[in-house]
Amino acid sequence: MGAASTGKGDFNAVHRTFRYPLATHCQKGGIVDAMNSDAHKENKRIDYLFTLVVLLFATYFLQDRFALNAFYDGIATPIMLFEGEAYLPFQTRALVLWMAATLHRYLFFESLNPLQLFAVFDFVFTILLLFVTRRFLFHLIQDYPMATCLSCLLFYIMPFHLTKTMWYPWDIPTMIFMTLGMMYLYQWKWIPFYLVFVLSTINRETTILLTCMMVLTCFRKMPFSRLCLHVLIQVLVWLLIRYCIFRLYSLNPKLGYGTFEYQLWKNMALLQNPKIWIKALSAFGYLWVPILFYYPRIKNDFVRLSLWLVPPVYGILFVIGVVYELRIYVECIPIVLAANVVLIHQAFIQRVKSDFSINSVR
Repeated sequence: MGAASTGKGDFNAVHRTFRYPLATHCQKGGIVDAMNSDAHKENKRIDYLFTLVVLLFATYFLQDRFALNAFYDGIATPIMLFEGEAYLPFQTRALVLWMAATLHRYLFFESLNPLQLFAVFDFVFTILLLFVTRRFLFHLIQDYPMATCLSCLLFYIMPFHLTKTMWYPWDIPTMIFMTLGMMYLYQWKWIPFYLVFVLSTINRETTILLTCMMVLTCFRKMPFSRLCLHVLIQVLVWLLIRYCIFRLYSLNPKLGYGTFEYQLWKNMALLQNPKIWIKALSAFGYLWVPILFYYPRIKNDFVRLSLWLVPPVYGILFVIGVVYELRIYVECIPIVLAANVVLIHQAFIQRVKSDFSINSVR
């Protein structure tokens, strides 16, 4: 995916010219080395501060995750999930459950009960999510300080989706895998992409969204036969993994059809309550609003095309999910976040260009 097609080359050029304007004119090694050294020191300070803030947020958010959320009693409680006795489809979202069981059995975590063990996972996954998000945003905008600052938008978004709702151990890992999948798809790094795809499919069935995203973003940029091959491989891998997991837990009781519950008429009735509209519209911390108005201004093809996934996801989940349970939309958070970050960065670059032009005239 060339720089011209993704918009990444434009961001690099602007970053070099307007964030460090002297670097484009000064070819002396000493000056450039000094600037690189200063930038390296600045990035180190940013790293230390970011790590501290992430640790504080993860600690705070962990308390809210368990104080403000509810467990699905009798259906998918932490103990039932840990012991493999939860209803389908909950028990089939198996990656974190298997990791917890392995740690508890073989790696000296016997002293922790399942709830405590899942709390440790939530804490670690929250930290990983912030660092993975920062890395992805850096690849999009090629501005390390700004990517660091804007990744903190997750502090604002996550409570809307992951507090005052049902608690499940796979929700935060879902966001991690979706973010990693987008990053590797953006870079066309297929080996790590497929590794993420496999792990994500074990974690939750919604990983098929990455396949849909690949079709949207790679169509006409990749030879059609190669794109079809990728899609075929991903669909087969997805079907094989999900089938094997369902077979493994085939004796567990089922909720609804075992893969989903039909919720269309329930959601239609819920929307007669204005409070449900208020809750539903708060998705992504209302950050869908600027996208609605400024979508044509998004220059990054990958981000702009990825946004087309969000409406179909909402349509499907309106039939098989509960409209006010915002945690079911967590796969879309990296998409919406990336779009807002690109818009903010474009506005920043435009402002810097304007100021630079004014100063040049003076």
